[in-house]
Amino acid sequence: MKAEIANAMVKSGKNIKEALILFDSALEFFYEHDIEEELLPCVLDITEELYEKKMHNSELVTFIENHLNCISILDQNILMQRFLYIKGLNCKNNGKNQDACRYFVSALEDFPIFLPSIRARAINALNEIFQNYIVKYPKIKIFQNNSSDNKDIILIVSSSLYESYISLILCKHIQSIIKDKDRISLLQFHSECKIIFNLTRLTENFLQLKEFDKKNDKVLLYDCILLGLRQLNLNDRCCQSENKRQEWMIIVTDLVDKGSTRSFEEVYSKVMESGINLIVISMVLGYKRLEDLADSTKNGLVFYIKDDREVELVFREFEVFLCPDKEMYLPSSHEDEM
Repeated sequence: MKAEIANAMVKSGKNIKEALILFDSALEFFYEHDIEEELLPCVLDITEELYEKKMHNSELVTFIENHLNCISILDQNILMQRFLYIKGLNCKNNGKNQDACRYFVSALEDFPIFLPSIRARAINALNEIFQNYIVKYPKIKIFQNNSSDNKDIILIVSSSLYESYISLILCKHIQSIIKDKDRISLLQFHSECKIIFNLTRLTENFLQLKEFDKKNDKVLLYDCILLGLRQLNLNDRCCQSENKRQEWMIIVTDLVDKGSTRSFEEVYSKVMESGINLIVISMVLGYKRLEDLADSTKNGLVFYIKDDREVELVFREFEVFLCPDKEMYLPSSHEDEM
């Protein structure tokens, strides 16, 4: 009870000194009964509040460090994420911004289980650091996107990825991010563009890429993007304004456009006018035109994959981006084998 009262007092910002005295009294009781690790979540709560108020307490930090290993592995993932956030705050408050960024990024990326509240705070802290200290800072706030429960997703995939490791991981993560009321359409491209299926609710194991016969050396990526936009436009005409759905386009490609009948400038203009959200996952590194395309949208992001070792990490980040409110994400490949 004393610990809970102390926690409430710290959160209110009043009588913090008295709150810490009260908490010390609670700690003595738990030490006497050799159950002090049970206080760890409360200690984390209080320490987070103190460090966000730029009030440091090294004794509480030491307590957390000494007792994290006493917790189950599942709880450790959550509690360690919170502790890394606290360590990031400590560095940020002391002007050690590079170390702060390292801790915040670790809290965001290094765990299979995420607390949405910590994720949001870490992103805010990173955004503040970048705004204050970097002339052209990354679009960190975009990672706080809150995607709607009613999404229309146009998925565009190059046919050369058929039966690849990337296509396997893609299908797994798409199944994970799709909610009950979401709809998805699958398009594939290479020397031609094909609609594999129109906007529909995704049933289990329904998302499967098709094999294409390559008729020439063209890569009709731009044409396929416009075909996807046309699907969304047709759907908009059928929906009343109160039933408007959040629209996403996801492009997964290992190819550079070659020979599309439509120019990049036309595609850029149409995408910008459409108001869609755009995610690009590219195996072509430094694909400047797709970066420009993503920058033209409100929620636009480009992920690059250098080799198969990065596939799981990129698609996990992709899933986190689309589902920032989730606490559990798909395990990486090495976790699957355990």
